[in-house]
Amino acid sequence: MMDKPNLLTIIICALLVVVLIALGMTVSRVSKKRAEISILQETLKEKDARLSQMEQQIEEIGSEKSTWSRRKTNLSKELRLMKEDVISARKKESSLSKQVEMLSEEKKRLEDTLAETTRSMQERFQATTEKIKKEATLKNEQLLEQRKNLLMQLEDLKGKFENFDEEKSNLQNDLIDLAARLMKEKAKLDCYKLGFSFENEKNHEAAIKEYEEILQIDPRDAHANLRLASIYIHGIKDPDKASYYSRKYSTSKSSRRIEQDIDIDLTEAAKKEVDLTVKLNEAKQRLGDINKQTMKFHYNLALMYDKMGGYKEAIEEYEKALELTPDDSDIHYNLGIVYDDHIKDKEKAIFHYQRYLDLCPDTSDARKVEGWIARAKTALEWEKKLR
Repeated sequence: MMDKPNLLTIIICALLVVVLIALGMTVSRVSKKRAEISILQETLKEKDARLSQMEQQIEEIGSEKSTWSRRKTNLSKELRLMKEDVISARKKESSLSKQVEMLSEEKKRLEDTLAETTRSMQERFQATTEKIKKEATLKNEQLLEQRKNLLMQLEDLKGKFENFDEEKSNLQNDLIDLAARLMKEKAKLDCYKLGFSFENEKNHEAAIKEYEEILQIDPRDAHANLRLASIYIHGIKDPDKASYYSRKYSTSKSSRRIEQDIDIDLTEAAKKEVDLTVKLNEAKQRLGDINKQTMKFHYNLALMYDKMGGYKEAIEEYEKALELTPDDSDIHYNLGIVYDDHIKDKEKAIFHYQRYLDLCPDTSDARKVEGWIARAKTALEWEKKLR
Protein backbone atom coordinates (compact mmCIF):
# COMPACT_ATOMS: atom_id res chain seq x y z
CA MET A 1 0.00 0.00 0.00
CA MET A 2 1.37 3.31 -1.14
CA ASP A 3 2.15 5.99 1.30
CA LYS A 4 -0.06 9.08 1.31
CA PRO A 5 2.85 11.50 0.58
CA ASN A 6 3.80 9.62 -2.53
CA LEU A 7 0.23 9.55 -3.74
CA LEU A 8 -0.09 13.21 -3.23
CA THR A 9 3.08 13.81 -5.16
CA ILE A 10 1.80 11.75 -8.02
CA ILE A 11 -1.46 13.64 -8.00
CA ILE A 12 0.34 16.97 -7.95
CA CYS A 13 2.57 15.84 -10.78
CA ALA A 14 -0.40 14.71 -12.73
CA LEU A 15 -2.10 18.01 -12.09
CA LEU A 16 1.04 19.83 -13.15
CA VAL A 17 1.17 17.81 -16.34
CA VAL A 18 -2.45 18.62 -16.98
CA VAL A 19 -1.85 22.27 -16.22
CA LEU A 20 1.18 22.32 -18.49
CA ILE A 21 -0.79 20.71 -21.28
CA ALA A 22 -3.59 23.16 -20.74
CA LEU A 23 -1.10 26.00 -20.60
CA GLY A 24 0.50 24.83 -23.84
CA MET A 25 -2.83 24.71 -25.48
CA THR A 26 -3.67 28.12 -24.08
CA VAL A 27 -0.41 29.57 -25.38
CA SER A 28 -1.10 28.10 -28.78
CA ARG A 29 -4.58 29.56 -28.72
CA VAL A 30 -3.19 32.89 -27.55
CA SER A 31 -0.74 32.89 -30.46
CA LYS A 32 -3.59 32.23 -32.84
CA LYS A 33 -5.69 34.91 -31.23
CA ARG A 34 -2.81 37.33 -31.48
CA ALA A 35 -2.47 36.51 -35.15
CA GLU A 36 -6.20 37.01 -35.50
CA ILE A 37 -5.92 40.25 -33.54
CA SER A 38 -3.16 41.38 -35.89
CA ILE A 39 -5.36 40.54 -38.85
CA LEU A 40 -8.30 42.27 -37.18
CA GLN A 41 -6.16 45.32 -36.59
CA GLU A 42 -5.22 45.43 -40.26
CA THR A 43 -8.85 44.95 -41.11
CA LEU A 44 -9.77 47.63 -38.62
CA LYS A 45 -7.36 50.03 -40.27
CA GLU A 46 -8.94 49.28 -43.57
CA LYS A 47 -12.39 49.71 -42.05
CA ASP A 48 -11.27 53.00 -40.53
CA ALA A 49 -10.08 54.17 -43.90
CA ARG A 50 -13.31 52.95 -45.47
CA LEU A 51 -15.25 54.62 -42.65
CA SER A 52 -13.42 57.84 -43.32
CA GLN A 53 -14.36 57.58 -46.98
CA MET A 54 -17.94 56.79 -46.05
CA GLU A 55 -18.05 59.78 -43.72
CA GLN A 56 -16.87 61.94 -46.60
CA GLN A 57 -19.51 60.37 -48.81
CA ILE A 58 -22.10 60.92 -46.07
CA GLU A 59 -21.10 64.56 -45.97
CA GLU A 60 -21.40 64.74 -49.75
CA ILE A 61 -24.71 62.93 -49.61
CA GLY A 62 -25.82 65.33 -46.93
CA SER A 63 -25.07 68.24 -49.24
CA GLU A 64 -27.04 66.55 -52.02
CA LYS A 65 -29.84 65.50 -49.74
CA SER A 66 -31.78 68.71 -50.23
CA THR A 67 -31.47 68.32 -54.01
CA TRP A 68 -32.62 64.71 -53.85
CA SER A 69 -35.40 65.76 -51.51
CA ARG A 70 -36.67 68.21 -54.10
CA ARG A 71 -36.30 65.58 -56.81
CA LYS A 72 -38.12 63.14 -54.60
CA THR A 73 -40.96 65.64 -54.19
CA ASN A 74 -41.12 66.18 -57.95
CA LEU A 75 -40.93 62.46 -58.59
CA SER A 76 -43.70 61.93 -56.08
CA LYS A 77 -45.85 64.40 -57.95
CA GLU A 78 -44.96 62.75 -61.26
CA LEU A 79 -45.67 59.36 -59.75
CA ARG A 80 -49.05 60.58 -58.54
CA LEU A 81 -49.84 61.99 -61.97
CA MET A 82 -48.67 58.77 -63.60
CA LYS A 83 -50.92 56.79 -61.27
CA GLU A 84 -53.80 59.04 -62.26
CA ASP A 85 -52.87 58.56 -65.94
CA VAL A 86 -52.69 54.81 -65.42
CA ILE A 87 -56.13 54.85 -63.83
CA SER A 88 -57.44 57.00 -66.71
CA ALA A 89 -55.68 54.74 -69.24
CA ARG A 90 -57.23 51.69 -67.64
CA LYS A 91 -60.63 53.31 -67.87
CA LYS A 92 -59.94 54.16 -71.51
CA GLU A 93 -58.67 50.64 -72.05
CA SER A 94 -61.91 49.32 -70.66
CA SER A 95 -63.88 51.70 -72.88
CA LEU A 96 -61.74 50.82 -75.89
CA SER A 97 -62.17 47.15 -75.18
CA LYS A 98 -65.91 47.64 -75.30
CA GLN A 99 -65.53 49.65 -78.50
CA VAL A 100 -63.29 46.93 -79.95
CA GLU A 101 -65.97 44.38 -79.16
CA MET A 102 -68.58 46.60 -80.81
CA LEU A 103 -66.30 47.21 -83.80
CA SER A 104 -65.60 43.50 -84.07
CA GLU A 105 -69.32 42.86 -84.18
CA GLU A 106 -69.73 45.69 -86.73
CA LYS A 107 -66.81 44.31 -88.74
CA LYS A 108 -68.39 40.89 -88.82
CA ARG A 109 -71.69 42.41 -89.85
CA LEU A 110 -69.97 44.45 -92.58
CA GLU A 111 -68.00 41.42 -93.75
CA ASP A 112 -71.24 39.48 -94.03
CA THR A 113 -72.84 42.40 -95.89
CA LEU A 114 -69.77 42.74 -98.12
CA ALA A 115 -69.79 39.04 -98.89
CA GLU A 116 -73.48 39.21 -99.76
CA THR A 117 -72.99 42.38 -101.81
CA THR A 118 -69.96 40.87 -103.57
CA ARG A 119 -71.92 37.77 -104.42
CA SER A 120 -74.82 39.88 -105.67
CA MET A 121 -72.47 42.14 -107.65
CA GLN A 122 -70.72 39.15 -109.17
CA GLU A 123 -74.05 37.76 -110.27
CA ARG A 124 -75.09 41.13 -111.68
CA PHE A 125 -71.68 41.61 -113.29
CA GLN A 126 -71.87 38.21 -114.89
CA ALA A 127 -75.38 38.91 -116.13
CA THR A 128 -74.36 42.37 -117.36
CA THR A 129 -71.25 40.92 -119.02
CA GLU A 130 -73.33 38.37 -120.85
CA LYS A 131 -75.77 41.08 -121.89
CA ILE A 132 -72.93 43.33 -123.06
CA LYS A 133 -71.35 40.45 -124.97
CA LYS A 134 -74.63 39.74 -126.71
CA GLU A 135 -75.16 43.44 -127.44
CA ALA A 136 -71.55 43.77 -128.62
CA THR A 137 -71.94 40.75 -130.88
CA LEU A 138 -75.17 42.16 -132.26
CA LYS A 139 -73.61 45.61 -132.61
CA ASN A 140 -70.58 44.13 -134.31
CA GLU A 141 -72.81 42.26 -136.73
CA GLN A 142 -74.74 45.47 -137.37
CA LEU A 143 -71.49 47.37 -137.89
CA LEU A 144 -70.21 44.71 -140.27
CA GLU A 145 -73.48 44.87 -142.17
CA GLN A 146 -73.34 48.66 -142.12
CA ARG A 147 -69.73 48.57 -143.31
CA LYS A 148 -70.72 46.16 -146.06
CA ASN A 149 -73.53 48.49 -147.12
CA LEU A 150 -71.20 51.48 -146.96
CA LEU A 151 -68.65 49.69 -149.11
CA MET A 152 -71.38 48.84 -151.61
CA GLN A 153 -72.50 52.47 -151.59
CA LEU A 154 -68.87 53.47 -151.98
CA GLU A 155 -68.45 51.28 -155.05
CA ASP A 156 -71.73 52.62 -156.43
CA LEU A 157 -70.60 56.19 -155.82
CA LYS A 158 -67.25 55.48 -157.42
CA GLY A 159 -69.03 54.14 -160.49
CA LYS A 160 -71.23 57.23 -160.63
CA PHE A 161 -68.21 59.44 -160.11
CA GLU A 162 -66.41 57.79 -163.00
CA ASN A 163 -69.45 58.48 -165.18
CA PHE A 164 -69.57 62.06 -163.91
CA ASP A 165 -65.86 62.41 -164.48
CA GLU A 166 -66.17 61.15 -168.06
CA GLU A 167 -69.18 63.38 -168.71
CA LYS A 168 -67.35 66.30 -167.14
CA SER A 169 -64.35 65.70 -169.37
CA ASN A 170 -66.59 65.51 -172.43
CA LEU A 171 -68.40 68.67 -171.38
CA GLN A 172 -65.14 70.49 -170.81
CA ASN A 173 -64.02 69.49 -174.29
CA ASP A 174 -67.40 70.59 -175.66
CA LEU A 175 -67.07 73.87 -173.80
CA ILE A 176 -63.66 74.47 -175.26
CA ASP A 177 -64.94 73.62 -178.74
CA LEU A 178 -68.07 75.74 -178.33
CA ALA A 179 -66.10 78.65 -176.93
CA ALA A 180 -63.68 78.46 -179.84
CA ARG A 181 -66.53 78.23 -182.35
CA LEU A 182 -68.35 81.09 -180.64
CA MET A 183 -65.25 83.26 -180.74
CA LYS A 184 -64.79 82.45 -184.43
CA GLU A 185 -68.43 83.20 -185.20
CA LYS A 186 -68.30 86.47 -183.26
CA ALA A 187 -65.11 87.49 -185.03
CA LYS A 188 -66.57 86.54 -188.40
CA LEU A 189 -69.81 88.39 -187.65
CA ASP A 190 -67.87 91.51 -186.66
CA CYS A 191 -65.85 91.25 -189.87
CA TYR A 192 -69.04 90.78 -191.92
CA LYS A 193 -70.61 93.86 -190.37
CA LEU A 194 -67.52 95.94 -191.07
CA GLY A 195 -67.20 94.46 -194.56
CA PHE A 196 -70.80 95.32 -195.44
CA SER A 197 -70.34 98.79 -193.98
CA PHE A 198 -67.18 99.37 -196.03
CA GLU A 199 -68.92 98.01 -199.17
CA ASN A 200 -71.78 100.46 -198.70
CA GLU A 201 -69.20 103.22 -198.40
CA LYS A 202 -67.48 101.94 -201.60
CA ASN A 203 -64.31 101.37 -199.51
CA HIS A 204 -63.46 98.16 -201.33
CA GLU A 205 -59.91 97.81 -199.96
CA ALA A 206 -61.11 97.92 -196.37
CA ALA A 207 -63.95 95.51 -197.15
CA ILE A 208 -61.50 93.09 -198.83
CA LYS A 209 -59.31 93.21 -195.70
CA GLU A 210 -62.27 92.27 -193.46
CA TYR A 211 -63.37 89.39 -195.73
CA GLU A 212 -59.80 88.07 -195.99
CA GLU A 213 -59.62 88.11 -192.19
CA ILE A 214 -62.75 85.93 -192.19
CA LEU A 215 -60.98 83.49 -194.55
CA GLN A 216 -58.02 83.37 -192.16
CA ILE A 217 -60.46 82.26 -189.47
CA ASP A 218 -62.34 79.88 -191.77
CA PRO A 219 -60.73 79.35 -195.24
CA ARG A 220 -63.87 77.52 -196.46
CA ASP A 221 -66.31 80.27 -195.53
CA ALA A 222 -68.55 80.51 -198.63
CA HIS A 223 -69.99 83.94 -197.88
CA ALA A 224 -66.56 85.59 -197.56
CA ASN A 225 -65.42 84.01 -200.86
CA LEU A 226 -68.66 85.17 -202.52
CA ARG A 227 -68.30 88.76 -201.27
CA LEU A 228 -64.67 88.93 -202.40
CA ALA A 229 -65.61 87.60 -205.85
CA SER A 230 -68.40 90.21 -206.05
CA ILE A 231 -66.02 93.06 -205.11
CA TYR A 232 -63.43 91.98 -207.67
CA ILE A 233 -66.21 91.70 -210.33
CA HIS A 234 -68.26 94.83 -209.62
CA GLY A 235 -65.89 97.05 -207.67
CA ILE A 236 -62.16 96.76 -208.35
CA LYS A 237 -62.59 94.92 -211.69
CA ASP A 238 -59.90 92.24 -211.21
CA PRO A 239 -61.02 89.24 -213.33
CA ASP A 240 -58.27 86.89 -212.10
CA LYS A 241 -59.06 87.36 -208.41
CA ALA A 242 -62.76 87.36 -209.19
CA SER A 243 -62.32 83.99 -210.91
CA TYR A 244 -60.16 82.69 -208.00
CA TYR A 245 -62.70 83.53 -205.27
CA SER A 246 -65.59 82.35 -207.47
CA ARG A 247 -63.97 78.92 -207.75
CA LYS A 248 -63.37 78.81 -203.97
CA TYR A 249 -67.00 79.75 -203.41
CA SER A 250 -68.20 77.03 -205.80
CA THR A 251 -66.00 74.43 -204.06
CA SER A 252 -67.20 75.35 -200.57
CA LYS A 253 -70.88 75.72 -201.45
CA SER A 254 -71.46 73.40 -204.40
CA SER A 255 -74.55 71.86 -202.82
CA ARG A 256 -76.40 75.14 -202.28
CA ARG A 257 -78.28 77.27 -204.72
CA ILE A 258 -76.37 80.35 -205.78
CA GLU A 259 -79.36 82.60 -205.46
CA GLN A 260 -79.54 81.78 -201.72
CA ASP A 261 -76.01 83.08 -201.19
CA ILE A 262 -76.05 86.16 -203.35
CA ASP A 263 -77.08 88.28 -200.40
CA ILE A 264 -75.62 87.31 -196.96
CA ASP A 265 -78.26 87.11 -194.28
CA LEU A 266 -76.90 88.82 -191.20
CA THR A 267 -79.90 87.61 -189.24
CA GLU A 268 -78.84 84.02 -189.86
CA ALA A 269 -75.29 84.77 -188.74
CA ALA A 270 -76.58 86.47 -185.61
CA LYS A 271 -78.92 83.54 -184.97
CA LYS A 272 -75.98 81.17 -185.28
CA GLU A 273 -74.08 83.23 -182.72
CA VAL A 274 -77.07 83.16 -180.37
CA ASP A 275 -77.43 79.41 -180.78
CA LEU A 276 -73.76 78.89 -179.99
CA THR A 277 -74.07 81.19 -176.96
CA VAL A 278 -77.09 79.24 -175.70
CA LYS A 279 -75.28 75.95 -176.19
CA LEU A 280 -72.24 77.34 -174.40
CA ASN A 281 -74.36 78.52 -171.46
CA GLU A 282 -76.16 75.18 -171.35
CA ALA A 283 -72.82 73.38 -171.32
CA LYS A 284 -71.59 75.67 -168.53
CA GLN A 285 -74.79 75.03 -166.58
CA ARG A 286 -74.41 71.29 -167.04
CA LEU A 287 -70.76 71.50 -166.02
CA GLY A 288 -71.84 73.43 -162.93
CA ASP A 289 -74.41 70.74 -162.12
CA ILE A 290 -71.78 68.03 -162.57
CA ASN A 291 -69.40 69.96 -160.31
CA LYS A 292 -72.14 70.13 -157.65
CA GLN A 293 -72.82 66.42 -157.99
CA THR A 294 -69.09 65.70 -157.92
CA MET A 295 -68.77 67.81 -154.77
CA LYS A 296 -71.65 65.88 -153.17
CA PHE A 297 -69.97 62.64 -154.17
CA HIS A 298 -66.70 63.62 -152.49
CA TYR A 299 -68.61 64.98 -149.47
CA ASN A 300 -70.67 61.79 -149.02
CA LEU A 301 -67.56 59.69 -149.57
CA ALA A 302 -65.78 61.69 -146.87
CA LEU A 303 -68.69 61.10 -144.46
CA MET A 304 -68.46 57.35 -145.13
CA TYR A 305 -64.72 57.29 -144.47
CA ASP A 306 -65.30 59.38 -141.34
CA LYS A 307 -67.85 56.85 -140.01
CA MET A 308 -65.49 53.94 -140.73
CA GLY A 309 -62.52 55.63 -139.01
CA GLY A 310 -60.63 56.36 -142.23
CA TYR A 311 -59.85 59.94 -141.24
CA LYS A 312 -56.98 60.54 -143.67
CA GLU A 313 -59.13 59.32 -146.55
CA ALA A 314 -61.99 61.48 -145.27
CA ILE A 315 -59.72 64.54 -145.28
CA GLU A 316 -58.66 63.82 -148.87
CA GLU A 317 -62.30 63.67 -149.97
CA TYR A 318 -63.25 66.81 -148.03
CA GLU A 319 -60.33 68.65 -149.67
CA LYS A 320 -61.48 67.50 -153.12
CA ALA A 321 -64.96 68.78 -152.32
CA LEU A 322 -63.48 72.11 -151.20
CA GLU A 323 -61.69 72.48 -154.53
CA LEU A 324 -65.13 72.60 -156.16
CA THR A 325 -66.88 74.65 -153.44
CA PRO A 326 -64.25 76.53 -151.38
CA ASP A 327 -66.90 78.39 -149.34
CA ASP A 328 -68.91 75.39 -148.15
CA SER A 329 -69.27 75.94 -144.39
CA ASP A 330 -70.26 72.34 -143.60
CA ILE A 331 -67.05 70.99 -145.13
CA HIS A 332 -64.93 73.41 -143.08
CA TYR A 333 -66.88 72.45 -139.95
CA ASN A 334 -66.33 68.71 -140.48
CA LEU A 335 -62.66 69.19 -141.37
CA GLY A 336 -62.15 71.17 -138.17
CA ILE A 337 -63.57 68.31 -136.08
CA VAL A 338 -61.51 65.63 -137.88
CA TYR A 339 -58.27 67.60 -137.47
CA ASP A 340 -59.09 68.46 -133.84
CA ASP A 341 -60.36 65.15 -132.46
CA HIS A 342 -58.63 62.52 -134.60
CA ILE A 343 -55.58 63.86 -136.47
CA LYS A 344 -54.60 66.15 -133.55
CA ASP A 345 -53.50 68.93 -135.90
CA LYS A 346 -54.63 71.94 -133.88
CA GLU A 347 -53.44 74.57 -136.37
CA LYS A 348 -55.53 73.17 -139.22
CA ALA A 349 -58.45 72.61 -136.85
CA ILE A 350 -58.34 76.27 -135.81
CA PHE A 351 -58.16 77.37 -139.47
CA HIS A 352 -61.25 75.41 -140.51
CA TYR A 353 -63.22 76.34 -137.36
CA GLN A 354 -62.47 80.01 -138.01
CA ARG A 355 -63.34 79.66 -141.70
CA TYR A 356 -66.67 78.14 -140.66
CA LEU A 357 -67.41 81.12 -138.38
CA ASP A 358 -66.38 83.56 -141.13
CA LEU A 359 -68.82 81.92 -143.53
CA CYS A 360 -71.61 81.60 -140.91
CA PRO A 361 -71.15 84.50 -138.44
CA ASP A 362 -74.76 84.23 -137.19
CA THR A 363 -74.79 80.46 -136.67
CA SER A 364 -76.45 79.19 -133.49
CA ASP A 365 -73.40 77.15 -132.47
CA ALA A 366 -70.93 80.04 -132.85
CA ARG A 367 -70.16 80.12 -129.11
CA LYS A 368 -69.52 76.38 -129.07
CA VAL A 369 -67.12 76.60 -132.01
CA GLU A 370 -65.38 79.60 -130.43
CA GLY A 371 -64.85 77.44 -127.34
CA TRP A 372 -63.30 74.73 -129.49
CA ILE A 373 -60.97 77.31 -131.03
CA ALA A 374 -59.91 78.57 -127.59
CA ARG A 375 -59.29 75.02 -126.38
CA ALA A 376 -57.26 74.19 -129.50
CA LYS A 377 -55.17 77.36 -129.10
CA THR A 378 -54.42 76.46 -125.47
CA ALA A 379 -53.38 72.93 -126.47
CA LEU A 380 -51.20 74.37 -129.23
CA GLU A 381 -49.46 76.72 -126.77
CA TRP A 382 -48.73 73.80 -124.42
CA GLU A 383 -47.35 71.76 -127.29
CA LYS A 384 -44.98 74.59 -128.19
CA LYS A 385 -43.82 74.92 -124.56
CA LEU A 386 -43.13 71.18 -124.30
CA ARG A 387 -41.05 71.06 -127.48
